Amino acid sequence: MRWTSFAFASLLALAGSASAAQGEVCLATEQITPAGVMTPFSDSTVFQCKSVGQVTVPQLYSKGWKVVSVFPQSTMDPAKPGMVTVLWTMVVEKD
Repeated sequence: MRWTSFAFASLLALAGSASAAQGEVCLATEQITPAGVMTPFSDSTVFQCKSVGQVTVPQLYSKGWKVVSVFPQSTMDPAKPGMVTVLWTMVVEKD
């Protein structure tokens, strides 16, 4: 009885680790228009992701990734003191 319980628990532990998803944060590439206005988010917005490189949302989905969240994020450019840049930021995951 003990070995059966141990074997069952071991199988459950392996099944849980095999279904772990991979996730990461991707930042959009240049988004400021010449007038200084943030470019609207669209299917053609290009994101830089660590695992897949530069991709759009449709390209991410074709590679098996899913978008979890998209939001604007402000950053400060050390080369331009006092200037704030707003970038689209996307959280993605892959099963």
